[in-house]
Amino acid sequence: MIETVFVVALLLIWMAVLSWLVLALAGAAFARSAARRAHLPEPETWPGVSLVIPAHNEQDVIEQSLRSFLALDYPLDRLQLLVVDDASTDATGAICDRIAATDRRLEVVHVPAGIGGTGKAAALNRALPGCRHPLIAVYDADTLPRRDAIRRLVGALSDGSHVAAVGRLLKVNSRSSLLRRLAALEFTTFQWTFQAGRSRLFDVVLLTGTNYVIRTDVVRDLGGWDPAALTEDLELSVRLYCRGHRVTFAPDAVAQEQDPDSLHVWIRQRTRWLIGNYYVLFRRTGAMVRSGHARALVVLWELYWLYALFLLALLASEAIFIGGLVGALHVPVEGRFLVLWALAFLVFLGTVQLAAALDRVDDWRTPLVGTAMYFFYSLLWLYVFARALVIYLARRGKVQWSKTPHTAS
Repeated sequence: MIETVFVVALLLIWMAVLSWLVLALAGAAFARSAARRAHLPEPETWPGVSLVIPAHNEQDVIEQSLRSFLALDYPLDRLQLLVVDDASTDATGAICDRIAATDRRLEVVHVPAGIGGTGKAAALNRALPGCRHPLIAVYDADTLPRRDAIRRLVGALSDGSHVAAVGRLLKVNSRSSLLRRLAALEFTTFQWTFQAGRSRLFDVVLLTGTNYVIRTDVVRDLGGWDPAALTEDLELSVRLYCRGHRVTFAPDAVAQEQDPDSLHVWIRQRTRWLIGNYYVLFRRTGAMVRSGHARALVVLWELYWLYALFLLALLASEAIFIGGLVGALHVPVEGRFLVLWALAFLVFLGTVQLAAALDRVDDWRTPLVGTAMYFFYSLLWLYVFARALVIYLARRGKVQWSKTPHTAS
């Protein structure tokens, strides 16, 4: 029985790591092609952009972020900043008003307590009627875009074949703790495998929560963001693909953001993400199937691969690893199976190393951090997957949004 479980787990692991490797190689090809075709539109052709920033109790980061947005290299008459002071109980609103008094591009939407504070999607919807321009850019209150980020996102839409463009994120203080190193390497791998690789192979990219632009008319046609979705970016991505729209990846449009430095905050944030993803799985699977659009089916396949097949492989692999480590489990398999298990791990490390190299963040520590990801960081994710599912089912999908605290970088 143990031998059968081991062999099945080995097959699942190889399916996972090979798919990641294929995506990473496709991501490398995308990076080369993106570098060749990257361009900036001529200033006279730049469309207007309404940049929306939801902010709930962000007094520690909001001023630095707003000044970063106001310093963007974009025509002054075609950039509108809308910050939503979403029922903040700290000095967020006062800071926004003070800065708005010095720059007419910044508008502040104050949402009073008792009405606001119900989530990012609701805050975005409150800003939607006031968006005057044909494009909407979404940024979190702790995100710091490079000066050319909006121009490069807009440039990625210049041929009219896509309705949204997603930029690349770099993590602030990624080397300040082991947890942040792990989270940063995880996200780097996600960007250059799933985002860039999927874009190359299937022309499929998922919206992230920050650093993206999208056509205003498309958002309005879809009815805005779903206020019941904790991961409003994934949920909107699914509806876009169900309508036959396309999203592109613009890795040259770069912004910085934070990762939690506390394990408690990391677990709470990831649990919220996973609950939001379960919402999409349970509420939008039928729509993806009925849409008949190939890209919607690619998203559906990936979600079920991630939440079913890969989780089973990861659970079996970790059980075998820990059981063997403590001497509680003996796997009576031939040597070649153990070699294949070790090779799968090396393929995973190679994929992580390639992604880090594409992001220009690789160094001698990358294989060590990748090893910690494979054997230990994945255990945290297993816990979060289970915790989020229990919470989602116990509350029958009706869960409350919880904010991730941000600190000054």
